[in-house]
Amino acid sequence: MKTHLFIIFLLFCSSALFAQTNDFVVYSEKGEEFTLYVNSVKQNDPPAANVRARDITGESFTVRVQFADTQIPDVTTRYWTEAKNVDITLVVKQNNKGKWVINTHGETPRVYQPQGVIVHHIPPPPPPPPHQHGHHHTGSVSMQINDGGEYVNMNVAGGSINIQANDGYESVNVNMSVNTNFGVTTSVTTTSTEYGNPYPGGHTPPASRCPYPMSPADFKQALNTIQYETYENTKITLAKQVCRSSCMTAEQLRTVMKSFTYETSRLEIAKYAYDYVFDPERYYLINDAFEYSSSVDELNRYFQSR
Repeated sequence: MKTHLFIIFLLFCSSALFAQTNDFVVYSEKGEEFTLYVNSVKQNDPPAANVRARDITGESFTVRVQFADTQIPDVTTRYWTEAKNVDITLVVKQNNKGKWVINTHGETPRVYQPQGVIVHHIPPPPPPPPHQHGHHHTGSVSMQINDGGEYVNMNVAGGSINIQANDGYESVNVNMSVNTNFGVTTSVTTTSTEYGNPYPGGHTPPASRCPYPMSPADFKQALNTIQYETYENTKITLAKQVCRSSCMTAEQLRTVMKSFTYETSRLEIAKYAYDYVFDPERYYLINDAFEYSSSVDELNRYFQSR
């Protein structure tokens, strides 16, 4: 009976993981770093200029921004929504009167969504031999969430629980067992395997400051935030923030550059990002993002003059 209750409790907790939630994406217009609080809960440390608060529940929220620069006052706003599974984008800026405010930029469908939940019911195993004692399970449940190369799998069978997770870069395996012969005891064994650098060729470029590039899921989120902006200058600011905080590949940078309207913007980002890109030896890939060959020539002259 204790085992049955434990399985029911685990499945109840698991259901909470798939509850309808929202993400807050908050950034400062001019790159000021800050700490974000949502409903009085601290969301980031250290301060950053672009913060994502994940899986926030409820419909009414208090959002507070505390700047790293103590000369700038804290800014607080209230936000209410009935939407679920969306990115709520807010920008911190000074209005025309110089007052710091938090403006809403809108709600968009959340980029990272599990593609499906598969539940397999497995028939109970044969009864144990007569000489075995204690409580035995009557079946098992397996649950899997799969999103391309990223997945989470949980299997509950009697007094044994196995959870596996893989994000394409690292694999984590957790095993838990419950012994009900002499009360309830739990043992946990965790193993973690890093697949190493996912970069094509399996190497880390000599000039890279990161062990591996920006993950596809994180890149999708960043690109969505940049593309959502209307003003070109704000797009440039966001792109620079992403460059500083993450290691985009040259191919990812090329995609970001193509989201800009003006050639001058693409050239500005190309000059800025070289010191932050994961694979500078493949920087030639970004040339496809330019509309004019003269921009490629100007970029080459810029690098030669450094």
